[in-house]
This record gives sequence, C-alpha cells and structure tokens, in this order.
Amino acid sequence: MTDQRRERGQKSEALAEAALLRAGYTIVERNWRTAIGEIDIIAQHNDELVFVEVRMRYDGVEAAMESIGKRKQSRLKKLAQEYLNANQLDDSAFRFDAVIIGIEKGKRVVEIIENAVDW
Repeated sequence: MTDQRRERGQKSEALAEAALLRAGYTIVERNWRTAIGEIDIIAQHNDELVFVEVRMRYDGVEAAMESIGKRKQSRLKKLAQEYLNANQLDDSAFRFDAVIIGIEKGKRVVEIIENAVDW
C-alpha cells in the first residue's frame, strides 16, 4: 500500500469515526487485524456490537457502497466471527454498518448505512 493511499484511508477513518460519534456510537476498536484482514472500526450502538466498514470514493456515495462486493462481505463476516470468538462474545447482538464517504457535486458526503451487510 502506498503512503498516499494509507494517508487517505486514515483520513477517511477519522471522518467516519467522527460521524459515528455524532450519531451516538461508542468506538471500541479501530483497525482490528488478523491474518485474513482488518475490520476498520468496531463500535457499540443501541446495545449492539457494530462492525463498520469505511469506504471512500471520489465518484460518489453510490460507487462507494457498491465497492463492498460479495468477496469483501464474506471476509467481513469471517473477521467478525473471529473477533466474537477471540473476545468470548459469541452470544452478543451485532450488525454490520458502513460509513460511506463520497464526493458529489464537489462536496464531501458522509453517510452511515446501518445493516449494510446481511449476516
């Protein structure tokens, strides 16, 4: 990963975290990693554990949401299961949200999409 791409990712995750905090989420962890990948943000919201995928695209919100394809969704599910197992949270209520950051008409748009990935 290039330094520029890493920096852009960190900025996107900071924007996402700020949006989540404003929406009443509590951040539990950022950038939780295993051998198979990373969960961008893990949060608590309304008595649920929330696994959050952050996506930023210059070609708009819709393109950002579409970038969470089937393969990424499958990996997120595996990572979530690993996190639940590792933290003995198998009985916890959880969901997958996405924070989508897009540029539309020259302005940055940040949206929180609840239940962005079905379990």
